[in-house]
Formats: sequence, structure tokens, C-alpha cells
Amino acid sequence: MSVFSFDRTIGLKLVESMEEIFLHAITKGHFMDPSRMRPDEVSACQWVEYGMSKGVTHLTRDLTIVADCAELPRGLHADLVAEFADEVDLYPLCYEPTHQKGFGGFIRWLAFTNPRSPETPGIFGIDFSTNCRPTSGVANTVWRVVEVARIILNHGIDPRTEIAMLNSRMTEDIGVTAWREYFGLRTVKDWVDHSTRLFFPNGHLCPKCGCYTFFGAEKFCSNCSYNPKQERR
Repeated sequence: MSVFSFDRTIGLKLVESMEEIFLHAITKGHFMDPSRMRPDEVSACQWVEYGMSKGVTHLTRDLTIVADCAELPRGLHADLVAEFADEVDLYPLCYEPTHQKGFGGFIRWLAFTNPRSPETPGIFGIDFSTNCRPTSGVANTVWRVVEVARIILNHGIDPRTEIAMLNSRMTEDIGVTAWREYFGLRTVKDWVDHSTRLFFPNGHLCPKCGCYTFFGAEKFCSNCSYNPKQERR
């Protein structure tokens, strides 16, 4: 298990748990800014003005990196992975749809901490879109959210932390929230405990889009065309 903090002046530093860095968002004044959101999103988003931490988790390296910087500028996720030049593109190419290596196996995320109760479990927002390439730094399948949940649980996150699936505006679409609630996928522990039962091949949910489309005879998902015999989750 490897969890690192990242500071622009000292680079990567090994830490015991990712949770210890989340509290720094409050003391350093990093908060979710409602001015960057649409009015309808501000009223619906539960993490407006929460402390905000940025980080990445690798799907196969057993590695998480959490930013612990004086500022959280745009493009910071690219700085977190820049040391892995064998696998990722440098900024700004890593963000481009036409990237070559992109973010490799790293998935980007934001952690939100309640400033009024910073010691309680917060919200862990994973960048999510089924339209993205696997190397985009975004969880492009629901099963990749499962994989990240399993890794961060081992990396010291509170299992009661809620997982949100973030769109490009750092909010979660209402339909996605309703889907998580309906299937009981609220906390990190929920995702780890229930994923095998819910998703194909043991369950009925598509591992790519999460829709209720597999009932035994289907060869592919009728919603997103996911084919379990041809495509990796």
C-alpha cells in the first residue's frame, strides 16, 4: 500500500493514510466555490463550500496521491502524475481528447470535507463519464468506480465516506444520485460490499453503464452495447 501527499516544493511524501490530508483543505482554505457552478447546481449540491482536496488513484499500482499544496489550481491533477512520464502525458496534453497516453491508469477525484464537522466522514467524488477513453483519468465504467472504492478503502479512507460520481462541473447528475440511492451504493463500504452481487455476471447491472440490462440470456447491454465477452471492465 502506497499513499503519498504532494507539495510543489518537496514533491511526493509517503503518508500513512489519505484521511490525514483531507483535514488540511480546511486549514489551507480550499473550498468548493459556488461561483463556478450553475444556480440550479448550487441549490442541489450538498458539498457547496465544503473543504476540497484533489487526488488520483491508480487502478493497478496500489497507489494514491493526494495534493497538499498551498493552492489548488486548474491542472493540478496533471502535476500529481507528472513523475510517471512512462505512463502519462504532460500537461495540457493529458487532458485533451486526442491525448496519447493521457492519465494512464490514474483516476482523478475530489474529496469534500464538511467544515462544520471536519472529523466526520465526507464525500469522495470520482470523475465519471462513460463517454471518455479509458486513459482519460476519468472512470469511464461503473466497475472502475468499484475498483477505486476497493483501493481507497485499503488506503485509509473512512468506509462511511459517501462516493459521488462527478460530471465535468464537479457535481453529480440527479439521475446518477437517484441510481446510487436506489441500489444502495452510497458509501465506500457499500460499493465494496455490494458490487459483486449487483453487477454482471452475478447481478443484473451492466458493469459499464450501470443499467438493469442483464438477465441471463443477453450477449450485450441494450443501453450501452457493453459486451462482457469482448470488452474489459
